[in-house]
Amino acid sequence: MDRVTFINELKAALASRVNSQVVTENINYYEEYINTEVRKGRNEDEVITGLGDPRLLARNIADAEKRAAASSEYEGSEEYIYEDADSGENGGPKVKVHHVPLWLVILIVVLVLVLILAAVFSILSVLLPVIIPVACVILIFRLVRRSGWL
Repeated sequence: MDRVTFINELKAALASRVNSQVVTENINYYEEYINTEVRKGRNEDEVITGLGDPRLLARNIADAEKRAAASSEYEGSEEYIYEDADSGENGGPKVKVHHVPLWLVILIVVLVLVLILAAVFSILSVLLPVIIPVACVILIFRLVRRSGWL
């Protein structure tokens, strides 16, 4: 199967399952993926064979979209999506969706802030016993010089 046939079959299979924006995004992604792999020196037929059947790929994309839409109904969570090339069926890219609850993100941010504050205060606790006397001595010398005693 050549690139044009693969892309056309994928587009036709996606068009009946997902909205046009998802179709466009995925067609652009797979065209770029094929181009990148060919530039790396792989044979176009080998790359397309590695991606597998475009109808199966379209079904997987549609299923991932349905899961993402269903999980986005849950408020208070953040979603991280990344694509891991060469880990899907037949060596093609596979989309992984991970959800991190919002409370966990907030907890991590608060913990990081507490650690930063603890580090700052621990440094100050070491330096203040030196800084305060030095500042007092400097202040006394300035006062003495201004008053004319020295």
